[in-house]
Amino acid sequence: MIFKTRGPITHDDSVPYIRRNIDAELTGLVKNIDYVALIGPRLSGKTSMLMGLWQELVDLPRYVLSYINLSLYGKMEESRWYTEVFNTLVSSAKTPELFAPHTVKDAIDLREALLTMLEEQIPHRVMIVILDDVETVPIELRTAFFATLREMFVSRGIEPVFRRLTFVLGGSFIPDELIPDPSISPFRVAEKVYLDDATDIKPLVKLLVKPDRPVDDDVSTRIFEWTEGDLYLTQRVCERLDHRYPTGRITPESVDQVVERYLFEDDIFDGLGDKLKSHARVIEVVHDVVQRETSLRFTRTNRAITHAWLMGCLKSNSYGNCIARNSIYDHVLRDLLKTLSVQRNPVFIRPEEKKEALPLQGRYQLESVIKRGVLTHIYRARDLITGEFVVIKQLLSMRGGDIIAWRRFQREGEALRRLDHRNIVKYIDTFRESEYNYIVMEYVNGGTADGLLN
Repeated sequence: MIFKTRGPITHDDSVPYIRRNIDAELTGLVKNIDYVALIGPRLSGKTSMLMGLWQELVDLPRYVLSYINLSLYGKMEESRWYTEVFNTLVSSAKTPELFAPHTVKDAIDLREALLTMLEEQIPHRVMIVILDDVETVPIELRTAFFATLREMFVSRGIEPVFRRLTFVLGGSFIPDELIPDPSISPFRVAEKVYLDDATDIKPLVKLLVKPDRPVDDDVSTRIFEWTEGDLYLTQRVCERLDHRYPTGRITPESVDQVVERYLFEDDIFDGLGDKLKSHARVIEVVHDVVQRETSLRFTRTNRAITHAWLMGCLKSNSYGNCIARNSIYDHVLRDLLKTLSVQRNPVFIRPEEKKEALPLQGRYQLESVIKRGVLTHIYRARDLITGEFVVIKQLLSMRGGDIIAWRRFQREGEALRRLDHRNIVKYIDTFRESEYNYIVMEYVNGGTADGLLN
């Protein structure tokens, strides 16, 4: 199998590990012996990144590295849980100097065992403990466990030995929620590193090329239009393409067929509806962003937005506003929202067919049609605030139609907003009304570009 969609990518896998800017940031923080929280949605590549960190540092004599996947321990009695975790810490380090005590009863015992290890077993080395899936620590153990980790960091001033101990916490979590007890200071001692999607997926797409299976140059672009760098979904698309087209040319149309047939019902979406149902405020946020296209600022100080991001539903666009994570999530979320909230069925009436055409947004009075296309209509309108003519471009495809066209229309508005040149029509506004999207631009008299070219 060329592609890997289950488990982390390691250095000896045939599929390449796609590095991101935060790889270097993570390594730098750990070398500085900072506590680090590596946070991202499920299946966003956290464990692969942690394995990459391990591989980069494990052979350096200064460090002793341990890796613990906390999801393996589930609900255990307290003493057994701490003992299993500490034994794994010791065994995964593969360092002869380390040995585990017979039993670690609780968080206080854990602290003492780590102190003994640093003072007596590895007195001149730095211990790096990688804790994966930290959100799976049993709720009844969280306060004591994470408060103890926090206390060891805070104690570095009076117990310098703890300056040679650091923790890397990986998972889909909010650091302030690690210590449930409100009477204890929250876990704010870790530098937060947020996992974003990749910007370059070409190394993965290149694996599809074989002598009897050429791949069109724009296949990579089409996959990115669907996944927007989500590495799990990108691998799944490539895996499906590899299985469905063992020979013959792979085209952008092949990508569309695979996505529409397989990816909308991928395993990653199992249980997403139940997770949303358990977070009423998250449903409201996702509905506002995905269905109503409300402009919400993406901020991690808003718990509902952060939980929506951790579920993989939302992300920030280039302007810092919330959008669906990618076109595949957009489609899946729209279907889920039909079962979670009331939907309105839009009725589209062409402006010239309205008996009493009301101004769009209460501001733009449509006056005439400049051009009708398959995907867009373009109108001349008057801005009732300035009194000037403007051009309004309307995307005819709703979210339930051509998803790729809809996402391109979004990006067109974002790109136009950035541009400022005398030879490019000026951006004025973007908005959504009656389930359709509009871009408002300056009106330049003198005919259409098509007319001038012809």
